[in-house]
Amino acid sequence: MGTHTEAVQTEIEHGTTFQKTGADEVMARANADSNEWVEVDPKEDDIVAISTKEKVLSTTVQGGFEVYWYTSLVNGEVRSKGTDAHRVVLYYRDNAIAAGTHTKRIAPTKSNPDGWWGNLKAKVEELKDIPEHMCTCEVCEADPDKDRTPVMVLREGKYGFFLGCPNYDHENPDSADSCRNTKNYEKVTGK
Repeated sequence: MGTHTEAVQTEIEHGTTFQKTGADEVMARANADSNEWVEVDPKEDDIVAISTKEKVLSTTVQGGFEVYWYTSLVNGEVRSKGTDAHRVVLYYRDNAIAAGTHTKRIAPTKSNPDGWWGNLKAKVEELKDIPEHMCTCEVCEADPDKDRTPVMVLREGKYGFFLGCPNYDHENPDSADSCRNTKNYEKVTGK
């Protein structure tokens, strides 16, 4: 199960045992991980809302993407209200690309000896694989009037799946702000 740096409280709900651990446990796991997790200051970060009270960590992955880990810890303690769960989200600059599902703090079992950490780690690895097939819109990237470079999104058309710029205006496709850039999904992903 690993070394714990503090006492672990457990509670049983519907036959599942949950761990309630504090900041020491979370930071010990983060520091021992192969990803380089750093604490995010909501006052200095463009992604995390300034009103966020929970401890948030981030790690950079390929292609300028970042995984943010919302720990549910407030002032070093597990929050007393709401679901006690971790949340991981993949961002490209200020655009949320994909979210891993909430990962409850499940205690270790025989089939999952790392408990909540095993679940969280699997979600992080899943999110880290997504950027391999993502690409940005080079048309918008070259446009000096665009505030940000959008990541192409998966769309389905009459000829199958393709990657399209999210700046495409469905209601007014010929407007100056609408971007019609597309990429062949099969060529980009090999699928």
